[in-house]
Amino acid sequence: MRKIWCFLFIILLLFPSLLAAQAARTLTFEEAAEITIKNSFSIQDLELDLREKHLGHIASLAGLRSYVDLEMTTPELKQEREEKFNEDTQLFDVYMDKTTAYDTRLIIGQPLRTNGNISGNIKLNRFAQAGDIPDYTTKIYMELEQPLFRPNKLLKDIYRAELNLEKSKISYINQRISLIYGATYTQASAEALAEALESISYDDYDRGGGGDRGGGGGGGGGRGGGFTSFFVRGGSFRAGSLSQHYYQFYENSKLLEFNTRFYDIWEDLLNQAKIRFDAGELSEREYLQTNVQFSNSSTRLLTSSTKRDASERALIQFLTLDPNEKIKVIDELEYIPIEIDEQKALDEGINNNRGIRNFRISIIEDSMRIEDTEVGGKMTGDFKGTFGLNNTNPVLRMYYHDFAQDRGLNLELKTPVWDWGRNDMRV
Repeated sequence: MRKIWCFLFIILLLFPSLLAAQAARTLTFEEAAEITIKNSFSIQDLELDLREKHLGHIASLAGLRSYVDLEMTTPELKQEREEKFNEDTQLFDVYMDKTTAYDTRLIIGQPLRTNGNISGNIKLNRFAQAGDIPDYTTKIYMELEQPLFRPNKLLKDIYRAELNLEKSKISYINQRISLIYGATYTQASAEALAEALESISYDDYDRGGGGDRGGGGGGGGGRGGGFTSFFVRGGSFRAGSLSQHYYQFYENSKLLEFNTRFYDIWEDLLNQAKIRFDAGELSEREYLQTNVQFSNSSTRLLTSSTKRDASERALIQFLTLDPNEKIKVIDELEYIPIEIDEQKALDEGINNNRGIRNFRISIIEDSMRIEDTEVGGKMTGDFKGTFGLNNTNPVLRMYYHDFAQDRGLNLELKTPVWDWGRNDMRV
C-alpha cells in the first residue's frame, strides 16, 4: 500500500511536466517564418513605408485625371484712399473708396501629359461700391495653360513615385529574407527574386504572403510554400536569424535524443557488467571502464539537455512567443540539384544586386534633380489662352443675357541674364 501511495505522489509531481510536454507546439520552418514576420517591428515599419510609397504612386497617377475645384471669396472688403482732380475748384479732392466683392469660381479641369492643363471655368462675381448699385459679372470660358522649355513635372513626379516604390519593395523583401535567413536576397536566384518583386501586392504583405515558387543558387535550392520558399536554405546562416535559431534548436533536440538513447545503452551495459562482475565473470578493470563510459554518457546527456533548453528559449524569444510555451520543430528540407551557368548567374547577380539596383535608382534621381536645377539657367516660358463669354449687369436675373465674347492669348518668356554663377554652382 505504501508503494502505491509513493507511485501516485510521483505521478502528481510529474503531471504538470507531462501536461506541458503534451501541449508542446510543433512548428515547421514556414510556420515559424510566418510568426517571425507577423511579430517583427522592423517588418511592420517597412510595411507601413511600402504602403505609404504605394499610396504615393497612386496619388501621382491621379495627377493625370480630371478634377473639379470650387473657389470662393466671401467677402473681400477694401477701403482705399483716392485723390481725384476737381475741375470746378481746380484742386484735388480726397475720397475714401469702400468696396465689397463676392467671388465664386467653378473649375472642371483635365491635366495634359505635356505638363499643361485645360479647364472649363464658370466665374460669378458681385462687386459693390459704397453708395452705388452692385454689379453682377458672369464669365464662362475655356482656358489652356502650357509651361514651355521646362522638364515635364507631371510625368517626373509619377516616375519618382515608381522609383520610391521600387526602393521600398527592395528594402522590404531584403529585410524579410535577412530576418529569416540572415542573408540578402542577392544570394537567391535572380529568377525567384524577379518573381517575388513582381508578385508582391499590398494585400499579400498583410497576410504574410508573396511569391510561391522555390528558388536556388549555389549548388541547391529549397522548395516550399509561402514567401520564404524562394531562398536557398543551404549554406551558412547569420547569427540571430530565424534559420540559425530554428536549426540550432533542431540540432540540439536531435542530439538530445541521440544522447538519451546512448545513455540508456550504457546504463543497460553497466547493469549487465555489474551482474557479471558480481558473478566473477568480469574483471574489475573492465567493470570500471564500463562505469566511466556510463558517467561520460550521463555528462553528455546533461550537456545536450542544457543546450537544447537554451536553444529552445532563444527560439521562443526570437519568435516573441509566451516564455512558458513549449515548442517542437520538424525538418522539411528538400534539396534539388540545379544547373548553374556561371556567366548567366554573374550577370543576373549584378542586375539583381540590392546595392547596385539602389545605386541605379539614385543615379536616375540625381539626373532628374540636375535637369530640374539646370532650368534655372535657361529660358523658360508660359503660354495661356482663353476663350469664353462674359456679361456685367446690375440686375441679378439678367445674369445670362447679352453675353460678349472674351478671348485672350498670353505668352511669357523669362531668360536669366546674370546671377553671378549661382545656378551653375547649384548644378
